[in-house]
Amino acid sequence: MRDSIRSAFTGHPPLAYVAGHDHNLQVLRGGPNVKYILVSGAGSPGKTECGVRMRESYYVTQHRAGFMRIDILRGKGVLLRVFRYPATKHGALAYTRWLELR
Repeated sequence: MRDSIRSAFTGHPPLAYVAGHDHNLQVLRGGPNVKYILVSGAGSPGKTECGVRMRESYYVTQHRAGFMRIDILRGKGVLLRVFRYPATKHGALAYTRWLELR
């Protein structure tokens, strides 16, 4: 399956691979075929797990539910925002990163 997905993107690699069901929020550095790997599976607060912080991690949650939002902004680029719940005293926005600038 992995080889089929890679071959489908030959010549036009995606900006990010997006996955769910890991019960946490992770923003990881991709490899030669993709810039980012985004894992957003922490929608259920009863199932959040602690993600392992790896050297390739830009962001990993610590036992919090949440979700990711990607905005494609005309003339500006692609903005990723990660929201955690319950919100902390600083609000629900936990992480932002420009995935691509125009």
